[in-house]
Amino acid sequence: MVIEVDGEDAAALRQIWQVTDRIAAAVAQPREAAPGTSLSEDDQLTQLEGLASAVIWKSMSLCVEGLQAFAALWLGSEVLSRSTAFGFAHRPALIGACQAAWILGADGRDERLRRVHSVALTMTNDELDSKTDIASMQHIFQDDRRVRQSELDDLERRRSALSRQLGGNPISLTRVFRELALALPAHRFFANDDAEQLGETLRAQWRTHSADCHGGGWQHRFSDPLSSNDDPNSLEVRREADVGMIIAKTMTAAMVGLTALEDWQEQAGFQVE
Repeated sequence: MVIEVDGEDAAALRQIWQVTDRIAAAVAQPREAAPGTSLSEDDQLTQLEGLASAVIWKSMSLCVEGLQAFAALWLGSEVLSRSTAFGFAHRPALIGACQAAWILGADGRDERLRRVHSVALTMTNDELDSKTDIASMQHIFQDDRRVRQSELDDLERRRSALSRQLGGNPISLTRVFRELALALPAHRFFANDDAEQLGETLRAQWRTHSADCHGGGWQHRFSDPLSSNDDPNSLEVRREADVGMIIAKTMTAAMVGLTALEDWQEQAGFQVE
C-alpha cells in the first residue's frame, strides 16, 4: 500500500525522486574529472592520484544508495509504527551528501585537498578495521572473498600516508556539519539564513538515525511524536511515525546531495540532466 500524501509533502517527494535520479545517473560508473578542470588538478595533487574524484564518487554513491533505500521503504510501507526503518536509509544519504558537499564547498584548493584526505582517511580506517576483523575469522570467507594479509598491508600503508598528509586524525563529522552549514545555499534550507540552526539540524539527524542503525531506543523521543491513541493512564509510552518529518529529513539529505552534485558537475566538467 502506498502512503497517500498531498500538498507540500507530495511536492517534496517529487523533488526527492528527481534529485535521486540525477545523482544515480552521475554515479552510474566511476567518473574521472575532465582534463583542465579544478577537480582534475586536485586529483594530481592528492596523496594517491585520482583520490579527489574517487572520494567524491564514493560519497555521492553512498548518498544515492540511502535515497534509493528511502524510496523502496516509502513505496513498500503498509504500516509506519515508528520512523526507525527510514533512519536506516537516511543516515547514509545524509553522511554521503554532507561529505561530498563539504569537500566541494571548500574555500580554495588547499582546504579542499585537506578535506579530501580527511574523508579518505575516515573511509580507510573503517575499511581496515572491518577487514582486519573479517581476516581473523577462521570458518567463513575462505574462498576468493578471503581477505589476505597483502590487502591489509596495503590499507595500513594508505592509512599511514593519509594520516601523515593530514597531520593526524580525520576531522569529526560534528565539525563537518558545522562548516558545511556555513557554506550551503540558505534558500534551500532556512529562509532566515541561520547556519547555526542548520548545522545543529544535520547533527541531530545524524545522531538520532545512528541510534536507529545501532538498535537504540532513546531516539524516538526526538523523532516520533506521542501517539494520538495513547492512553494517558498507561505506563507504556506509545509513539507513532511523523510522515511529514520523515519527508522533511529526507528532503534535507536530498538538497545537500543536489548542492554537491551541482558543485561536482562544475568542478569536474560534466553534466547530468
